[in-house]
Amino acid sequence: MSKRQTEASDFEILAMHLPETPLERIRETPGFLSIFRRVGCIGDSLASGEAVCTNADGTPGYRDLFEFSWGQYLARMTGNTYYNWSKGGLRCDTFLASPMAGECFGGSRKCDAYIIGLGQNEMHANYPIGVPDDAHIRDGVLQPETYYGNYGKILAGIRQVQPKARTFVLTNPLQAVEDAGYNAAVRTISEQFDNVYLLDLHRYGSHIYSSSFLEKQKRGGHYNAIGYYICACVIATYIDWIVKKYPEEFREVEFIGTDDAYDWTAKS
Repeated sequence: MSKRQTEASDFEILAMHLPETPLERIRETPGFLSIFRRVGCIGDSLASGEAVCTNADGTPGYRDLFEFSWGQYLARMTGNTYYNWSKGGLRCDTFLASPMAGECFGGSRKCDAYIIGLGQNEMHANYPIGVPDDAHIRDGVLQPETYYGNYGKILAGIRQVQPKARTFVLTNPLQAVEDAGYNAAVRTISEQFDNVYLLDLHRYGSHIYSSSFLEKQKRGGHYNAIGYYICACVIATYIDWIVKKYPEEFREVEFIGTDDAYDWTAKS
């Protein structure tokens, strides 16, 4: 019996020492998230670093402070480039109708990975969820105007501009979004597309988002700089866990955006 047959590989050892759940231990380092040199962040106010202030007349003011968004914290943690295709109030349909979609799908800013966090504003607007078939994974033209359909359009647009990219989709930790069914749609959609990975923040992270420490960083449903940094650590920890759990699906990240590939069946 060969040494290879009797000893576990380095990656197998990593997998054996993984926590059972992705957010069992939150880390402040990006881990394997660092393998993605360019990342696009598509999301609402919680992805844009929106902060709430008090205007001179006493009314609340809302500011998209991208430098404090979890995406830009991740950019600084990894030393890589992150694009914010996000803003307060954004939904799937309004993203698709915005100049951000043109920039995302136009090809000038192709990414190795995309992180999508949407659904909360759809809930506020009581936007129709639709059914899984609305995603129409083989036809980006016929997708109907539902949450399933519009989410499918975003994933189809990413696949068209960057077929090998890895996309990470987030459920929302709020119980109201879970109860409304939008998280269930994200879970289903993540299984309908190749190279799409689920970050189930509700299932594995609701205890973090409802913790007294993180709650103290909230105002008007949004976070301060500390809160968004914690969100960045949660996302980095989860993606690092996914890469370690499924390493065979990430061992050609360097070829994203090219026609190159490695024949793993050939003898080296």
